[in-house]
Amino acid sequence: MGKKAKAKYQRTAPAAEPPKKTLTPDNNSSALWLQAIAIFAVAFGLYANTLWNGYAVDDTIVITKNTLTKQGFAGIPDIMTTDAFYGFFGDDYKFVAGGRYRPLSIVTFAIEYQFFGESPAISHFNNIILYGITCVLILLLLAELMKKTELSSFALTVPFIATLIYTAHPIHTEVVANIKGRDEIMGMLGSVLTLYLMVLYVKREHIGYLLGALAAWVMALFSKENAITYFAIIPVTFYFFLKARPKHYILAVVPMFILTAGYLVLR
Repeated sequence: MGKKAKAKYQRTAPAAEPPKKTLTPDNNSSALWLQAIAIFAVAFGLYANTLWNGYAVDDTIVITKNTLTKQGFAGIPDIMTTDAFYGFFGDDYKFVAGGRYRPLSIVTFAIEYQFFGESPAISHFNNIILYGITCVLILLLLAELMKKTELSSFALTVPFIATLIYTAHPIHTEVVANIKGRDEIMGMLGSVLTLYLMVLYVKREHIGYLLGALAAWVMALFSKENAITYFAIIPVTFYFFLKARPKHYILAVVPMFILTAGYLVLR
């Protein structure tokens, strides 16, 4: 059989398919951190105009007419052991119904006062920075929850869009633009950090993440009381988004319960 005949009966090899574009772990990490920088820049850009604002009405309670804040470092022990309104109302703070034990934000105001005196620009700047960090943490948390076995752009795009909407939503304006609203920002920051570190703990089973999450939980509770809602959000997240085992629930929820009970006793 001649060469032409052989060629006639040979099977033609299928054309090679072009290689699929996949994200390597390095590309995945780089893209995520670029998005984190973009989110922080958006947060800072949206609220940079507050740097020229002064104090508002609520700021008199926690800064300008708060006798403990104006002591700087010396006032921190009393801030940590009294109602949030004690430095403004004195012994009459009990006439304000409800009680408010949220010392951490007031501690930050005392530190600012120690170094800068009455400087609303510094306080507004720190609010913006804390808000930007909170938004970045939300992005990292969503990206971690939506991460699949095979890396794909979906695990990056959806968290980015969702976080961008959160960052730019006007409902946050009062909290960020009002210096006193730092208790809300720090409460959210501590809560999201707690959940993020708990997710990493379940996925990687490293005790360091659990200890970091518990420290963040204390920060959240001591910033504002409404952080306590994350006591329910964390196990719900374990159930719907993670392959958490019973030991994960026990090691996460039991210490959180103890810390929460201790906080309520202090309050």
